[in-house]
Amino acid sequence: GINIRTFEVAATGPGVDTPACLEKVRALMAQELAENA
Repeated sequence: GINIRTFEVAATGPGVDTPACLEKVRALMAQELAENA
């Protein structure tokens, strides 16, 4: 077999794969902006 190396990385945030996912992320970002305004 082939040896591989792996490592953990910090989460990068929500993924956007579909138009429905995009709407969810937009809503999350709008909420975050409103809370930090």
